[in-house]
Amino acid sequence: MSVELEQKLFDAVRAGRVEEVREILEGNPTVDVNWNSSFGWGNLRTACCNSHEAIISLLLAHPAIDVNQKDTFGKTPLFWGCFEGKAASVRLLLQDQRVLLDEPSSNGYTPLRCAALNGHHDVIRCWIASGRDFALGEPGNPKTDAVGAARKNGKVEVAELLERFRDNQEETRAALSNDTAS
Repeated sequence: MSVELEQKLFDAVRAGRVEEVREILEGNPTVDVNWNSSFGWGNLRTACCNSHEAIISLLLAHPAIDVNQKDTFGKTPLFWGCFEGKAASVRLLLQDQRVLLDEPSSNGYTPLRCAALNGHHDVIRCWIASGRDFALGEPGNPKTDAVGAARKNGKVEVAELLERFRDNQEETRAALSNDTAS
């Protein structure tokens, strides 16, 4: 497969051209969906950072997609979605059981810790509502401790939500379900 086609796919993903992405994926079953651009970004990471939900869904459905592909900084699409506060992107990724939740970047930081540090309340709600098991990180560890990162950065609402979840997962998940149902 030519690099031209991979670049065309990447450009369509970055621009959010859903139909063009669909045509490339359907018409070229051997296209490298995990190809990295010259600046080290993969298609799924790019779609997540740009909140292109329909494209994320198309990529997740592709049999060859590497949902945990790391970029040149050792960060996964989930990491970037959490870091940038892209709740819709994170929600889609969390629905895919292949996505590794606690996969650290090359500097050791976890996706949940980065979402908490940056105060991305909606992203934290997605994690809890997903029903998946995940680690809040080792207390006191600056690279993994989500509660500590939120507290240290003054993100009290996020820290309190994570603490409620830590203390009673079922009740917190039920409360979030009730919030979204009304």
